[in-house]
Amino acid sequence: LDQGFARRIHAMKEAKISIEHLRDYLRGHVSSRVFYSQLIKVLRDYLADQWNKSSPSLTSEVILSELMVRGIDLEYRTRVKSLFARSDLICFASASQEAEHMKEDLIEVENIITHFEKHLTLKTIAFFL
Repeated sequence: LDQGFARRIHAMKEAKISIEHLRDYLRGHVSSRVFYSQLIKVLRDYLADQWNKSSPSLTSEVILSELMVRGIDLEYRTRVKSLFARSDLICFASASQEAEHMKEDLIEVENIITHFEKHLTLKTIAFFL
């Protein structure tokens, strides 16, 4: 089995598991800095698996560029860009976030990944036809 194909097949399953871990984390004592670093990691890891690339090599700029090349619409690219900006503000500028906003961002990542799963899968199928 091709490694890239195997990664694409398991990308959504791994993302769902990671999202559930974050959901559990929100139920306990929450550090917004840790939460957002893990939230971005979920999205980055999902895309790395979809594209068979190294997760650490996917900066926000690389991700946004790749999403444009792959035909992801502007609305979703903007949502991803906003999510990275919020995360950077919290992780690197020592801002904090309310638990309710963290829950909303978790749902946002879940929705983005669900959209990408449909869109990227259709693009992959079309590529092989």
